[in-house]
Amino acid sequence: MEAGHSSGNYKNASDTARKLLEDGENISAETIRRFLKESGYAAIHKPKVLPSTKHRMKERYEFAREHLSWTIDDWKKVIFSDETKVNRIGSDGLQWTWTNGENLKDFQVQHMIKHGGGSLMLWGCLTWYGVGYLSNIKGSINSDFYIGILEDELMKTINCL
Repeated sequence: MEAGHSSGNYKNASDTARKLLEDGENISAETIRRFLKESGYAAIHKPKVLPSTKHRMKERYEFAREHLSWTIDDWKKVIFSDETKVNRIGSDGLQWTWTNGENLKDFQVQHMIKHGGGSLMLWGCLTWYGVGYLSNIKGSINSDFYIGILEDELMKTINCL
């Protein structure tokens, strides 16, 4: 059973119980959870990652080969940029808590504000020398808006290097 979870053959405890029942073993999902916990496993949310396709692996390999001979001075010229959403309160993701069946305590609930409490979309960049300029993105991003960010915040960052 432990090997099935380590290898990814079973999705979760309920799936394990169902597959074991097909093989004639009647073990409850709760018993499986308890066994896994006693064996050092913990239930977590799966992190979201992009799939490692052959195409993506090939691109990464080619990138690494092309930049293998780069010096520190070459890397000092690189600027990494990204966009992110920052929530004023809480997270968009699921949160778990443990409970013993009694009334939930304050720390066991996810506090929220009607209509979400607001969020910010930000664009920022990072250089060898530190953080670059930051842009607050209002509304959706289209190519013209993104070019404006590059012409303003990115150019300000480059001019400060």
